[in-house]
Amino acid sequence: YNNWKKATQRFAEHEKSDLHNEAKREYMTKDQPPVMVQLNDQLQRDQTERRGRLVIQFSSLHFLLQQGTAIRGHDELQGNLQQLLLLRAEDNPGVNLCKSRDIVNEMISLMGNALLRSKLHQIQQCRWYAIIADEATDLSKQEQMAICIRWVDKFFEILEDCIGLVQLDATDAQYLTTAVKDMLVHCMLPPSACQGQAYDGAGNMAGKLHGLAELKLAALYVHCFAHCLNLCLQDSTHQCIMIRIFYLDICMDIEKLVRYSAFEQFQKEFASEEVSIKPLCPTRWTVRTGAINAILVNYHALLECCQE
Repeated sequence: YNNWKKATQRFAEHEKSDLHNEAKREYMTKDQPPVMVQLNDQLQRDQTERRGRLVIQFSSLHFLLQQGTAIRGHDELQGNLQQLLLLRAEDNPGVNLCKSRDIVNEMISLMGNALLRSKLHQIQQCRWYAIIADEATDLSKQEQMAICIRWVDKFFEILEDCIGLVQLDATDAQYLTTAVKDMLVHCMLPPSACQGQAYDGAGNMAGKLHGLAELKLAALYVHCFAHCLNLCLQDSTHQCIMIRIFYLDICMDIEKLVRYSAFEQFQKEFASEEVSIKPLCPTRWTVRTGAINAILVNYHALLECCQE
């Protein structure tokens, strides 16, 4: 090039040419990796970022489960898990909320299975174990049976761990036996290593002819000490006329009366707080405090209901 008087004008025109733009692109990209490498690097960065967000969700859920705190609330957004994630998002921008209940349930199931496998690995190292089982009805009126394993570690420390909660379609001894055996097979615990079993004194659990204790294994059966203590307290209190009449019978009669009456109308008007009248369990003394306290709270409402 030799026309330097018009160099500025010619250079400006040359910068718009395809030849110059192509050369410029080649020069700028000569030290850069290929496009596929750049796409792969970006994908790995995105995966690392999403994996970090997922770990935060798992750690938040694990914290709530470990503390025994409810995961959800009356409102999905106001649940403990969502609020905890919102709090952690202030320090970790980009953290997503767990809006799907199915995903949250799957995460809980994964952590539960991991914990169960870890615990079963320790139990399988011991030579013998014993079974503790009891059935109860939950708030949804579903019959469930909790199965626990009692074992001794290498330091001779006695441990009890719950390995399953089984929903029951029937409560006869044969069905309970099948449920217990299935749980042992599922947990890969050899039935031959079971040397003890502890249940309450119900016929389907401890019956000498067709109870779970007889149909299960050739392991030693022990009547649950807590259940025995409750039965002893029950028999002892029946020896006192005042306690039997004014403490047990009246409380049970009040619960039956409330069940077939319009007690809720009087409760809203005369009770200091709405506490439902609870049935008085004959053997489980730990729930009697709540039943008697409910009567004391609703005392004036019960008087008005009886007078009506």
